[in-house]
Parts: sequence; structure tokens; C-alpha cells
Amino acid sequence: MSIIDVNYTYFILNHLNAVRGKMKRTINTDRIRLKELLRECRLTQTDVARATGLHGSIISRIATGRFRPTAFEKLRIATAVGRKVEEIFPN
Repeated sequence: MSIIDVNYTYFILNHLNAVRGKMKRTINTDRIRLKELLRECRLTQTDVARATGLHGSIISRIATGRFRPTAFEKLRIATAVGRKVEEIFPN
């Protein structure tokens, strides 16, 4: 491996770490409302996953803010808990 390859690899790794850092700072307000809703309805993430047919990891990632749900996923979650989409996901 030449010095150019090593420098390029180092540059790429630094760039990826910088991008990851920016992604972690992104605030997903959907998670806050979803957690509140689950608490209000006394539901677990597993209950919502079963009711929606979505995988439990998707519900978990939405609830922790690591995943932005699609319109279809938002609709399925809202239908499963008996609320309007706008109540759960105002954005």
C-alpha cells in the first residue's frame, strides 16, 4: 500500500466519522411524541410492533430517534394506537 492509499483511506475514515457525528446531533422530535404516546396508552414497543406488523427494531429506532418513519409507517402506527397521524407525528 502506497502513502497515497494510506492518506486517502485516512481522509475517508475521518470524513465518515464527521458525517456520523453530525447525524447523531440531528434531533428527531417524532421520538419524543411516540414515547409519550406509548406511556399514555400503556403500550410497549412490542405491542405496537405486533399491532402494526412492523419489525420491533423499526419501532425501537423510531422511539429512540435513530430512524425517521415513512408516511406509511406513521399511518400504521397511528391506526394501531387509535390516534390521528398529526397527533403523533406533527412534522
